[in-house]
Amino acid sequence: MKSEVIRVSKSYRPLKTETVITQLREAFPEFEYIPLGDNGDAIVVKKSNFIGARVDIAGKEISIRHKVPRPFARALDFALLGTISAATAPKMTLQLKKFFKEKYAS
Repeated sequence: MKSEVIRVSKSYRPLKTETVITQLREAFPEFEYIPLGDNGDAIVVKKSNFIGARVDIAGKEISIRHKVPRPFARALDFALLGTISAATAPKMTLQLKKFFKEKYAS
């Protein structure tokens, strides 16, 4: 699946992961947020074992990509040819994309 890229307006640059996580928690309290990497410039947003997204935060842009959070769920989704993630992923990534466009894009 292709990543959705959102350019961040100059007033919000450089974008910090901590501020993004706090604003996401205010907007979507039902999701779980797991920071990734040593720098913490990526987040896994998890709604359930099968529904999730990876959010990569760079200084000037945010990219969103669907990701099945749990390894067993990933294997099961792969065995079912992606039918679970294909049915559930677009709704969550669309919500996140809309939030980031309204909040950070000019």
